Amino acid sequence: MRLPPWSFTRAILLRSTVLWVPVRLAATVVNNMVPSGPTDYSPYSLAPLTIAAVVALTTTLTWLDCARHNEVLFLTNLGVSRTTLIGLAGVLPLLYSLIVAVAVRL
Repeated sequence: MRLPPWSFTRAILLRSTVLWVPVRLAATVVNNMVPSGPTDYSPYSLAPLTIAAVVALTTTLTWLDCARHNEVLFLTNLGVSRTTLIGLAGVLPLLYSLIVAVAVRL
């Protein structure tokens, strides 16, 4: 597994962070619009399936943005696999989602 150069890694991680925030907020708003009856949970908590959807959507949007900038083709030519790029695009959204899920439940 070969990682991309640090400048590309930093750009992908920053892009995934910037995309995760509005996707997570939109999921929270949609979750609060749907009446679910009385619950003991915070209005900011999401179901595990919704958290997985937020991470998948953020990873997909980050991947598409990298493809739009032709970074995927360039980094593939440098020897970085597409699987590594997808994992790199999804690692921070997954981490953020888990941190928020634990913090909201406490």
